[in-house]
Amino acid sequence: MAGSAAAMHLARRGARVTLFEQFGFGHDRGSSHGATRLFRIAYFEHPDYVPILQRAYALWKSLEAESGETLFHETGVLQAGAPGGGFMQGLAKAIADHDLPVAQLSASDIAHAHPQLTLPSHFIAYFEREAGFVMAGKTVETQIRLARDAGASLRPATPVLGWTPAAEGVSVETAAGAEIFDRAVITAG
Repeated sequence: MAGSAAAMHLARRGARVTLFEQFGFGHDRGSSHGATRLFRIAYFEHPDYVPILQRAYALWKSLEAESGETLFHETGVLQAGAPGGGFMQGLAKAIADHDLPVAQLSASDIAHAHPQLTLPSHFIAYFEREAGFVMAGKTVETQIRLARDAGASLRPATPVLGWTPAAEGVSVETAAGAEIFDRAVITAG
């Protein structure tokens, strides 16, 4: 998704964009293949991701409005674990640092609301209502279409063999030879 998103946004800003993909667009060998990806703003990995994810959430909504496609499904996400574990501590920090609208629930709260879920009694859970999943493959298709519509040149099945700095910018090497570009954005997923 990152490569097609970068191509779309840069082409819309008037940049001359060439999108290389070593396989065909929509292939099954990259990090964006398949139907869906989880999306949440309360990110346990580090609270510094939260502003980026908040911006991404707004961009998903904008992309849907512009394209007429449903790409994000707001289902809510429930994350549970031991309160002293790194996962839950990271979530708690992200939620607190950014005052996120996320509900904290006990194991008994979960058992009462969702009897099909049985958590250890000492577990806590966080429910993020605005989280959900994105349609990964459909998003890539949509972004590629919009990048093309904005003037991007698309090169599927064109492996990049290497790149080097050049006096005029960046030299990008493919089986067809070298081409010079002002800049290169690499999104090796």
